[in-house]
Parts: sequence; C-alpha cells; structure tokens
Amino acid sequence: MGVLSSQDESDLLDEADEPTSEHELSEERIHTCVSKFFGMLDRVVTVLRVYPRHHPVIDSVTQQAVNRLQEVLDAGRPVTVELTPSQVLSEWGEEVFSREMSESERFIWYKPNSDGLRFLTFRPGLDAADLQQLMQVVTAIDSGEVGSDDDTITLLWEKQLDTIAYRSVDTFVDSETIEEFNQRTSKEVVDMVVEAAIEPDGESGQEIDRIFEHVGIDCLDWFTAERVGQSFLTKPIAASEDDLAFALSVTENLVGSLYTEWHSGSLLEFRFIEALLSVIRTSPTSLAAEHARMVIEKMTVEMLDKEMYAAALHVLRLLQTRTEMFERADENPIEAVFASASEPERVEGLLWQLQKSDSPEPMRELLTLLDADAVQRRTLAMLSSDDTELAHPERLIELLVEVTDESNADAIRADEHLANEPFLERLLDCIPPERLADWAPAQKVVVAAIATGKLALQRKALELDFVGWADMTLARSTLFPLIDHHEQDIRTRTYELLGQYQPQVLQERLRRLLEGGELGKKPMGEIRFLMQTFVEAHPSHLDELRNQLDTRGWFGEANAKCAKAAARILLEKGDAKARATIEALSNSLLTAPGLKDAYKRLLQSHAANGGA
Repeated sequence: MGVLSSQDESDLLDEADEPTSEHELSEERIHTCVSKFFGMLDRVVTVLRVYPRHHPVIDSVTQQAVNRLQEVLDAGRPVTVELTPSQVLSEWGEEVFSREMSESERFIWYKPNSDGLRFLTFRPGLDAADLQQLMQVVTAIDSGEVGSDDDTITLLWEKQLDTIAYRSVDTFVDSETIEEFNQRTSKEVVDMVVEAAIEPDGESGQEIDRIFEHVGIDCLDWFTAERVGQSFLTKPIAASEDDLAFALSVTENLVGSLYTEWHSGSLLEFRFIEALLSVIRTSPTSLAAEHARMVIEKMTVEMLDKEMYAAALHVLRLLQTRTEMFERADENPIEAVFASASEPERVEGLLWQLQKSDSPEPMRELLTLLDADAVQRRTLAMLSSDDTELAHPERLIELLVEVTDESNADAIRADEHLANEPFLERLLDCIPPERLADWAPAQKVVVAAIATGKLALQRKALELDFVGWADMTLARSTLFPLIDHHEQDIRTRTYELLGQYQPQVLQERLRRLLEGGELGKKPMGEIRFLMQTFVEAHPSHLDELRNQLDTRGWFGEANAKCAKAAARILLEKGDAKARATIEALSNSLLTAPGLKDAYKRLLQSHAANGGA
C-alpha cells in the first residue's frame, strides 16, 4: 500500500528473525543503548553543520555514536526504531528519544518523518561511513538545504547504504481510488485535489465531479462529498482508511495559491481544513487521520516559516475553535499542530517580528494561540538577556502577561529570573497596571525588585499601584523595613502606600514618631509630609498635633524643626485654637528665642496670605 523500502521488505523481516548471541541483552539495556545512540546523533548533526565534510572531528563524533550502539549490535541483532513526528520509539513501542531529550531542543527527525520515513534498522557491523551519510541527509532536510524535487526518501535511496535499512510511507491513494482517477500518479492526484480546493469550479474540480459521479457517497469524506454536489453534512461520514484522504497533501508550488485564497477571505478553510478534520473525526487512530493531521501541520508551519502571518493566524484561529471536537477523545490531534508551530526557533522568530511589526496586534494574537509554555520560555529568555537590544520590550511584556497564569507562573517565580535585574527592570517599566491585581507572579516580582536593594528597581516597584500591600503579612515583611530607608523619596512613597493600604499601622507609626522624638532627625520636607499625612488620617489627629506644641520638650531648639512644621500645618488648616497657642508660644519666656522668631514669622506670613 504505497510502502517503500531500501530493500525488499521480506529481507527486513528475515533480518528480524536472525539468531542472537548467547548473551541475550535485556530490553532495559537495549533501551538505554539506543537512547544514548540517538542522543549522540544530535551531536553528529551539530558537527556536520559546523565543520566541512570529511573533517576528522565529524569522523570522530560519528564513530562515538556507533560505539553507543555497539553492545547491542555485537549481540548479533539488528536495531529497529519507529519514527513519529515527535518521538523515536523502540521495537517495543517505548520512547527512546524526543525533542525534550535533545540538547538543542530540536527534533531533527521531524522533517524526515514528514517526508514519509517511518522505520530505521541499524544492522550488525554498522559502518560509521553509512551513519555519517544518513545524518548528512537528515541535516540537509532539517535545515532546508535541498532542492524542491528532493526529499528524505529520494536522498536515502541514492545513498544505497549497506548497514542501514529504512521503510517509508509515501503520499498515496489506494489502488481502487487510483483506478477511479484513471491511473493517475499519486502526485497528479495530490495536485488535482488541492487545486480543486482552491478553485472549486475550475478544471480540476470538474474532473473530480466526473470521476466520482458513480461512487457511493458513504465512501467519501466531507470535502469530496461537497465536490460532487452533495449538501453540507453536519456530522462526518464513516470513511475508510482507504479513501481520498491520502491525496490531501500540499506541495510547495501550491502554497502561494493557498495564501492568496485565504487572504481574499473566501471559504477555503471549510473546503479543505474541514475535510481533513472530518477524516480525523471519523477514524482518529487511522493512518488516514495521521496523514490528515500531518497535512494541516505542514501547511500551518510552512505559512509561518514563509512569513505568511495573516494566513497562519487565520488557520490557527480556525483550529482553535475546532479543538472542542476532540474533548472526549483520548488524544487531541490538533495539539500536535500547535506544538509544531511552537518550536523554540519558530517562536523566537515570531517574537522578533512582534517587535518589528507596524501593526503588532495580529502578531500578538498569533503568539497567544501557540503553546503558552513555549512562548513564555522564549519571551523570558529574550527579556532576561542584558545583551539583547529590544525595540519594543513593552510588547513582549504584554505578551508575557497574557500567556502566564497560575499553571506556569512558577517559571517567572524561579530565582534565575527574579534575580535578573535587566528582566525585572523591563518588566516593572512595561507591565500593564490593570493586570497587577490578577497576574499570578506579580507579588513575587514586586518583592524581588525591592529585595535587590537597587534604588532604581525599588523606586519602580513602589510606584506600581500594587493591591497586594493590603496583605498585612506582605506589608510587614516588605514595606515596613523601607520606613527607615536612607533615601527620603523611598521613605515618602512607603508612607503613602501604608496610608493607602495599611492606614491603622501608619497612624500608630506616626504617633510613635511624634511622641518619641525621632521625627526631628528627618529632613524638614519629610517632617511636614508625615505630619500632614497624620493629620489627614483622622479628625482627632489635629487635636493631637496641636497638643504636641504645648509639650515641654518642644519649647527648645532640639525639636525646633518639628515645632515649626507643626505650627505651619496647623495654621494652614485654619485651626483657631492652634493660632492662639502659637501666639502665646511666640511671646513665652519658656520658648527658645530662635523658635519664638520662627513662630512670629509664620503668624505674619499666615496673616499676609489672608489667614484670620
């Protein structure tokens, strides 16, 4: 059924039955060796990209990879693995390698798998030269350094490797459907179906109408049913694995047409994406469903990589609304599309585009549709680098806030970010004020900025209107120590915040300052601010401040600053009792001469400004 192999398939089956040595290895040991082998192949790709071909470093690293598998091969048995879009599986179906296990956080086998590569077999006597040629193909495919007519299967066939075998599934329709298509090749069928999706009334669409004129409707998926003039179907038809789904693939030469159709605002997505989704819904675990999902994935990431962002956004919106179709399924195939679109390098490219764009909102929406954790990781990395010049950090901050909730807030709460001053500074500068109250990491960020001891960060943190200060425990541990800060502006802002969120605590603190004599040690401007704050907190505080003027300790020079500040505030408040008290003190023998003169000047100034 369209299966290709580097040799006759029966030979591969014969190899699997070859006798092993008397030293049988356990599954666990084989799993470990194979996992290390594929980890080493990641390094082979790295050196292939860095060093010219035939460099001794490449030979050395390739041989080290062979050595990782030697124990299994020496036991006399071949090693066969299965490739999926995101994993390498052992012959027992267990994961031996994945993108998460890669040192470069890339799954180099994804594109070869997309080309149809499904199984690799490494034979006893594995030759380092064969392995190097295999990895040259994988590297070229992964980096896009091949011609438009080449793919993984074609390049491997040309290599004619002796110690490595492979099996692949090509894009195809089954033999009966091929017959209905008048013996057309698979590629011809692919192009005809896709062109019909783009232009339903065109030549290809009319040809499909003719071909399927006498085919039973129960054999067709939604897309094909629409093509033969049937009415819209509200639920998927029971399609077999051998239906037209295998023909729904996109070749590079058609991407431009697809983009034009999407951009024009017509309903291509309902003629094409919905066709693929109907195949997946009909038989989620079938090969047809896997193929349909891979087609959607390929289309989406290709549009992103070709910077067709408007079209990609349109597709991702559509897929987002269709996720509910798979809520009760064991697996949601659409998640794989979003995961592929969210690969680190792709996300980083989109983040740079977000900063460059003259209309950033569509790009921001596109990023919010991707995997939130992946977007968060790359955004954090970009914001945390003091070597990176950002054109619009505020756009990254807005996005970071959008993709971070309680489920992934710990990433921001991690010490590596909370101790990173460039990150904290950018975040405090740009965080939307309206999100401070409900953003999960907000408290940790504000507290961390104050804890750095850096004046610039402390000032930025205190300027935020952070409602978390209403929590007594948080205020006591973070705000209270700042009351005695060596910088006046920080002390002043701390008092303002306490007055707003912890008024009772502030009042008690000010009362102790007034009564304890510590207030006189502060600058005059700060003394007036604190007294003003105290008086405005409660009507009875005016009496307390007036009575303080009669305190014996306030008659001398020691508390002259406090006495003058209190007198000025009381006169500005228009307190008649305070005016009488100040007049008496300005003529009292008990009042220090300098303070008496100050009282008289205040009274004269107050009268000149219209005071009674």
